[in-house]
Parts: sequence; structure tokens; C-alpha cells
Amino acid sequence: MRINLRTATLAIILFCTLFGRGLFAQNGTWTGTPAMPDPRARAATGVISRNFYVAGGANSGGVTASLEVYDLAADTWAFGNPMPLGARSGMAAGVISGKLYVAEGFTDESTGASTLALEIYDPSTGNWTTGTPATVSRGSVASAVIGTKLYVTSGRALVGSANIDTLEIYNQPTNTWSTGAVIPTPTEAPGSVAISGKFYVVGGFDGVADSSALQIYNPSTNTWTTGAPMPTPRNGLVVGTIDGKLYAVGGSSSNTLTGVVEIYDPVANSWTSGPSEPTPRYTPLAGVIDTNLFVAGGATSSSVLASFDVFIPAAVPGPTGPTGPQGPTGATGGTGSAGATGTTGPAGATGSTGSTGSQGATGSQGAAGATGPAGATGPVGATGSAGPQGIKGDTGNTGPAGATGPAGATGSAGTQGPQGPVGPQGPAGADPLRFGILTVREGKPAPVGYTKLGTTTYSIKKSTGAIATVTVDVYQKD
Repeated sequence: MRINLRTATLAIILFCTLFGRGLFAQNGTWTGTPAMPDPRARAATGVISRNFYVAGGANSGGVTASLEVYDLAADTWAFGNPMPLGARSGMAAGVISGKLYVAEGFTDESTGASTLALEIYDPSTGNWTTGTPATVSRGSVASAVIGTKLYVTSGRALVGSANIDTLEIYNQPTNTWSTGAVIPTPTEAPGSVAISGKFYVVGGFDGVADSSALQIYNPSTNTWTTGAPMPTPRNGLVVGTIDGKLYAVGGSSSNTLTGVVEIYDPVANSWTSGPSEPTPRYTPLAGVIDTNLFVAGGATSSSVLASFDVFIPAAVPGPTGPTGPQGPTGATGGTGSAGATGTTGPAGATGSTGSTGSQGATGSQGAAGATGPAGATGPVGATGSAGPQGIKGDTGNTGPAGATGPAGATGSAGTQGPQGPVGPQGPAGADPLRFGILTVREGKPAPVGYTKLGTTTYSIKKSTGAIATVTVDVYQKD
């Protein structure tokens, strides 16, 4: 009987909500879904538009190139166009810009022969194209997509060869490959996934034993670090991420198949256990749709599987909603009956002494007392004021003449008298130029080659008889 995944999911959530125990205590539950038409292991997988794509891998007849697609909405499988470059298994794979990228992988599992091929599937056309080949030929690798880049590391080439530590980086926009820091401990068939911009590689076979190492690559620093080791060392496991946590499922531990599920929290750097996968399997296929982890195919020691299981995590309670508005006040209840009178209590303690009262009012005036004896004689009083002025006496005799007073002050200068007549013209003076003397009317430019001695003023008589005053500058020849 086929189980519709959506119906099963609702039923599980309802059951866990009602009973609250068992399944939720295990962080979720597993349920079956339609098996793959073509059983296989070690295939390339990717989720595009809620469809689960499975390309290549190994089946009972060897490696294959076929493509199968699970449609979640229809709950059915269908075949797509096979990979044109041929069959292979253990490839690197990832989804970039809505297309499935498949690189490298084994072309012959019995010898470990491998390829560098890069093929790209476009669901919108149903066709494959090729990209630039990789630089390292290998299979059973770890791979994941961060942004528009496909990261590939670990794995091996020929059977019995050493594990490969090279980190290859495919840049989708430029269709080119480059390398990053080598992984510290390369393993074969590890689990791998990208979480929050980092590349996580867990478990695998390190060449001696199954590994529990968790190795984390940070592209921004091109460095590797380690996280808390996985509790169960194993190889051939698959990994998915739900709500930022890494889910490690199945694989082989010490040559024994296991269905163990362990969950890594990058924030706490710690592991917890989840409910085991119903079908233990080696190198199965995995993909996450919404928040459900789908696990299909894989192998046992004797067969290749077609079964297809899905892990449905327990619902996480959402945050408490805001407090609703207060309802209206209810009607006032009726007055209750009076309670019974209580017994008389013991006498209270004596109170403290009160404060002093205010002063009383003044009493009425008493009767006048008897007259006392006469007082002693007082002191002499002050001198009285002067009496009125007497009558004016007769005029006395004339006294002697007083001494001569001091000389009076000099009077002010009189006004200037008129100018006297002009005297006769004197004889001609000596030629001033003879002595290097030169006069220039005041304010005129200085003559060249002369030094100014000073300024002088003199009077001349005009032809009209008027007297004019002339001011000149006096210069001497240098």
C-alpha cells in the first residue's frame, strides 16, 4: 500500500500534538514513501523546485547513467534523459542556479577508474550540457555548493590508492576550476553539506579505520578547522541540513551497517541522537525538501536497495503570541451576607503620654495698690536758653587808617596800531645761486640735486601798493 507523504506528515504531527510523547521525544519520525523504480547507490543527487533528482550511481548491473526524478507534489517517480558522457558513481554534485552539476566519479568500481567530466542538467529543458572538466580524477568524494561555487575534496582514485586531500573549487559564472587549502584528513565516502557559508565534511574511511572527524572549511579565510567529533565513526553515510543543523544518517561502522542518526548543532558544537533510520544502508542517496530529509537506495552486503524513507522532524513550538486586549469588566456581584461577629479581642496596650496642652488665657486685672511714700529730690535741671538781645549802643570813635593794599593786576594789552609806511627798498642782495641757495614757492616740486634746508616767509609790495606775504621752501645745492 502506498502512503501519501503529505497525509502521513499531517497524521504524525496530529498524533504527536495529542499525545506529546514518544515520537517528539526522538526529535521527529521516519515514514515510508514510494520506492525508486531503479535501485541504486552512490549516485549524484539534488533538489530543484521541490523535486528530488538522482543521477548515475551503481546498481546490480554496475555503474549507470540513468536519471530519476521524484515529484513531491505528485508523490511519483519518473525517468529523465541519461547522462550523455556515460555511466559513473561516487560523483560530486550540487545545485547552482536551478541546475544540477555532476563532476568526477568512478567509471569502473572494480578498478577505481574515474573521470574528470562535468555535466550539467537543466530541468527546464530536460537536457544535459558539459562544463570545463575537473582537475583531479577520483570518486567517493565530499562535495557541497556555497553560492555559485561547487567545492570538492577527499575521495580516492584507483582501488587501494591513497585518499586525496586536494580541494577543488568550481566557479559557475566563469566555468573555471581553482584549488583551496588541502583538507587535513582526507577520507573515502564521507558525508558532506554546506551550512551558513561553510563546507562540512564528516566521517569517511581514513585508510586505516572509520573516522569520526568533523572538518569545516571556511571559504572566506581559506582555512580548515575541526568541530566536535561524531559519536559514531563511520563511512558511506549521507548528510542533510535542517534548520541549520547537520543530520548524519546510516553508513557502515566497523564493517556493520547502521541506521543511526546523529545531529550536530554548529552553534553549540555538540551532537545529539535522533531516531534511527528504519533501513540500515550504505552510501544511500539523500536530499532535503522543505524541512524533511529524504533517504533513498543505498546498498547492503548482498543487494542494492530501492526503498525510499523520509524523516519528518518534530514540530518546534513557535514563540508565545502577544497578550490579547483585556475584556470588559463583569457586572458587580450582589452583596454577600454579613459575617458572624468575632470574639472580643484582648485589651490594647496603654497608650503613650499625650503632649503638654496650650497655655491658658490671661486673668483679669487686680485692684489698684495703696499709694507709696514720696520719692527723693531729683537732680538740678539743665541751663535755660539765652535771653533777648539788648538795645544798640552809641557809635564809637573813628579808628586809625588801614595799611596800604597790594598793587593791582596788570591791565590787558591794547589793540594793535595801524601798519607804518613801507621803508625804502634796500640794496640788491647777493645772488643766492652763487652760494648754491635756491628758493621754491611752498608746495612746488623739489628741484633735482638740492636738499631742503627749511621754510621762510617774507612780505612784498605789489604794484597796487598792497602788501603780500609769501612763503617759500629753501634748498641748497648738493
